[in-house]
Amino acid sequence: MNDHPEIPSDEPAIGLSFRVPLDETGREVVFQSHVSADCSEAQLNGLLDKLSRAGERQKAKALMPTYQNELNIKKEALAKETNDLFMASSERDTQLEIWRRASSESGRRNWRPSPGQQQDHVKIEARIKQAEQNIKILSKQIDSEEKRVSLYKDRLGAEV
Repeated sequence: MNDHPEIPSDEPAIGLSFRVPLDETGREVVFQSHVSADCSEAQLNGLLDKLSRAGERQKAKALMPTYQNELNIKKEALAKETNDLFMASSERDTQLEIWRRASSESGRRNWRPSPGQQQDHVKIEARIKQAEQNIKILSKQIDSEEKRVSLYKDRLGAEV
C-alpha cells in the first residue's frame, strides 16, 4: 500500500526512519521508508504525515488499555466516595433527628448536645466535606480521562 512511486535502484534516494515511543517502558515502533532525492517538498511532507499518523495510531493501540483501566479505577473511586457521602449524610441526619427528639423530650428551652455529641457532629461534617471534595476532584479527573480515551479511540478509528 505504497502511495509513493517506486524508486529505481540506480537513482539517489533519501532514506527516512521515523521512531515513535509507545509508552514509558521504552517500547517504540520504527517506520522506515524512502523518497526520491529530487522529490518535492509536498511529497516528503506527505510521507512524513503518513508515518506520523501511523505512529500515533500504534501509540493509541498500545496505551488504550492503560487509559481505559485508569478511567475505570477513577469511576470505582467515585462510586465509593458517593457511597461514603451518602453514609455520612445519613449519619448526620440521624444524629440531628436524635438531637431534636432529645431537645423536645428534655423540656428545656435551650437544650444543647453534650461536648462529645458536638465533637461527633464535627467529625461527621468533616467526613461529608472531604467526600464532597473528593467527588469534585474525581469528577474532573474522570472528565479528563474520558476525553483522553475518546481521543485515542478516534485515532484507532473503526478498530475499537
